[in-house]
Order: sequence, then structure tokens, then C-alpha cells
Amino acid sequence: MLPDRNMVFNKAFVLVSLGCLAICAYGSVIPGRCPVVPVKTDFQPDRYLGVWYEIRKYFSISDYGLNCSKTNVTKLGTNLYRLDNSATGLDKNGNKTALNTSAAAYAPNPSIPAKLSVLFGKSAYSPASDYWIVDSDYTNFTIVWSCRNVASGLLHNAHAWVISRNITGFSPEVEAKIDASLSKSNIDSTLFRQTVQTGCVN
Repeated sequence: MLPDRNMVFNKAFVLVSLGCLAICAYGSVIPGRCPVVPVKTDFQPDRYLGVWYEIRKYFSISDYGLNCSKTNVTKLGTNLYRLDNSATGLDKNGNKTALNTSAAAYAPNPSIPAKLSVLFGKSAYSPASDYWIVDSDYTNFTIVWSCRNVASGLLHNAHAWVISRNITGFSPEVEAKIDASLSKSNIDSTLFRQTVQTGCVN
């Protein structure tokens, strides 16, 4: 006896939907494979150390309701760095609270220091993610990219951030540099959302 075609379709739809929910929770899901995004060729990691404020980013369900995101980058050793991330969220009573997490970052290929990988926690179920430095002037802005192909390359799960040394953002001159860099990087700038950096408790 052959299975009912509608039942097969419904099961497939549910599986695909659940898979999409799992993927969507961690970034923007876009048709096709990850684009070819160049990284900063002369990246100097030690100049990247310090505090960076998130100014805009791709939407991610996992970040929903979080504001005031920032990262403090410190050096742990040769080719090994620590990212201490914090944000302002709400506790179960609806009160603002500081949320913190940390990650280790390293360059799998030390000859390409801008292609970093980050690992949150020690779980085997938390694989390393890309953390690529697309461009940076170290004193004003950095563009960060992360992407993973899913569903055999039918889709890709993308993250992108524009971060600043200054919590208030960028001057018009720096914004022009960022726009120029994004335009030649294959990163879709229309997917960025502004990050709120007021009313912070972190």
C-alpha cells in the first residue's frame, strides 16, 4: 500500500518548517550559497583589541529583544582571543537586565588572520562559526561577516555586523567609507537593522 501523497507532503512540510525555524533562529536565511566575501588582507589583530559597539546587524531571532550589544576583545595568546559580549534584555518580570556571554576566537589559518572562527562554550553541539573581518580602520569601524551553507547549498544562513568604537555611531565621512566597503564586498546592506544603544544597563 502506497502512503497517502498528502500525508507525505504534510510530513515533509513539517520537517522543512522545523528545520527552517532552527536555522532562522541564528541569522538571516537567504536563497543560494554563501556569497564570496573578501576579507581585510592586511588585518592586524592586536589593533582590533578593545571595546566595540554594535551599530547595525542582520536580523536574528536569537537576538530578538536585545539592545545595547557590545563586545570586548582581549588577547589570550598567540592566535587566540576572547570575545566578551554583553547586551541589555528583559528578565522574567520585564525589568532591564544585563546579559553576558563569551567566546574564544582563533584563525584556523594563521596566514589569513582576518578569517577568524569563534566557539561559544565547550559543547560538541556548538560548532565553530565564521567571524570574518571584512574591513576595519581599527579606530572607528569594523565590518564582520559570518555565513554557513544549509540544505546542501539551497540556502545560506548569514550574519553581518557593523560595529564602532563609539556608541553613538559614525561621522558622515566614516559612513561613506563603510558604504564603499560594503558595495564591493557582496554583503547585502539592505538587510541591516539599526541596533538601539540607549537605555543600556550592561
